[in-house]
Amino acid sequence: MSAAPVGPRANKSPRRGRNVLLTVAVLGLLAVVAVGVAVNLGSAPSPFVTEPARALTARDWALIAKDPEAHSGEQVVVYGVVTQFDSATGTTRFRAEVDGVPQENSVFGTNTILTGSGRALDPVVEGDLFTAEVTVQGAATYDTALGGSATAPELEVDTITVTGHIG
Repeated sequence: MSAAPVGPRANKSPRRGRNVLLTVAVLGLLAVVAVGVAVNLGSAPSPFVTEPARALTARDWALIAKDPEAHSGEQVVVYGVVTQFDSATGTTRFRAEVDGVPQENSVFGTNTILTGSGRALDPVVEGDLFTAEVTVQGAATYDTALGGSATAPELEVDTITVTGHIG
């Protein structure tokens, strides 16, 4: 007759050993991830929090208008008047005269293309004065009514507020 195992090994099974090893491995991995997240929180901005759009001077806007490609991705506040928003431009793109500071009249600085979602631009029409938070996209070339083409700064509208209407 063989004797049953007695002592510390009597209740151990290979399956229980694997479960303990797996638990230790998972806890170790979680600890490494937690340390990485804690370190990253102090050194990098959250991808869920965006910086507010930067206010401009007239000179700041002139620099963007001069070389919009160099400012691509910048979020800024602009002021303008809509000069063309019709069936030729469509519902998600319009032309405007834009500046970095509000103007007392309808004379603004730079011919600019603004794009955005149809829903955000639905209340906007030709002749509207506006304030907009935008992201600089670079430059855009478009066909003119006279058969030529023109290049202008292109801005993606993040928010837009109609502040008046001329005409």
